[in-house]
Amino acid sequence: MPCLPANFAPTMESERRARDPARSAGFSLVEVLVTLSITALASALIVATARPADPLRTEGERLTHALEQMQSQARISGTPMGMVLEPQGYAIVAWRDGAWSNVGTQRHTLAPGVRIRWAVSSPETDSAAALSQLAPDLIIDPLGHSTLEPVVLESKDREVSVSAPSVKMDRAP
Repeated sequence: MPCLPANFAPTMESERRARDPARSAGFSLVEVLVTLSITALASALIVATARPADPLRTEGERLTHALEQMQSQARISGTPMGMVLEPQGYAIVAWRDGAWSNVGTQRHTLAPGVRIRWAVSSPETDSAAALSQLAPDLIIDPLGHSTLEPVVLESKDREVSVSAPSVKMDRAP
């Protein structure tokens, strides 16, 4: 067995890194790959367990938002606002110059599988000109005199009832 010098001490990797700070900066390739693998696995599990969006609930929220916007617009402008309902969608109209006219250029089409069920339904139309000639199924009066029946959105096995927001009138003291 060879004799080692008296001042010999085995150099460990940690001691070498402690003496050379440039070598200890950063991560090794293995550490980076392990971190990326764990992150990818966690992301895949999250995506796999996430539930898809419910189209009935989404359309109910959109319709509620549209009714709230109509109420705000009616109160701000002082003109009645209306909604023409069709089984596959709806359009917002406003009372201008003695007739109902479209607000915006399009009607909102519901998601596939979702339909509107309304007690009094208008005949289905495809043209914007014919749509503007129809009386709306829902009317929101700026003075708060509107009484609106809830609109029912239905899918194959469920339904959601959407009511117009309650009208709160500001009273002078």
